[in-house]
Amino acid sequence: MEDVGFINLDISDQNLKLYKNGQVTLNVPVVTGNISKGHNTPLGAYSIGNKLSKDTMGGRIHLSKYDAYVDYWIPFIGGSYGFHDADWRTSSQLTNKNTYLKNGSHGCVNMITEDAKELYNLVYKNLSVHIVE
Repeated sequence: MEDVGFINLDISDQNLKLYKNGQVTLNVPVVTGNISKGHNTPLGAYSIGNKLSKDTMGGRIHLSKYDAYVDYWIPFIGGSYGFHDADWRTSSQLTNKNTYLKNGSHGCVNMITEDAKELYNLVYKNLSVHIVE
């Protein structure tokens, strides 16, 4: 029987790992919520909701007081928090494990487009998401 897998998001390490069948199948850097502005990404256990792509929804998600257009939207807490591509992020912001301390998101998990696409293609509704410090 196939292991259903899960996502482990480590806030302090700014890293996302997707496990399937006991193996890491995706291991990527991320930028989470801006700690200095109180936009922390919530810790805890959640699950993936209905994932959406630009092709199915125009890439529109609602974030705080503005709208962001993304290619891949993978919510894990209703429609408020999720994983998504962030083409406004530089590669150095995504590889610097301290970006989230002063220049993080509004609570979502920012990823480079290629990583968000890969995650989008690997996950499914109700997949477990574990967010730890």
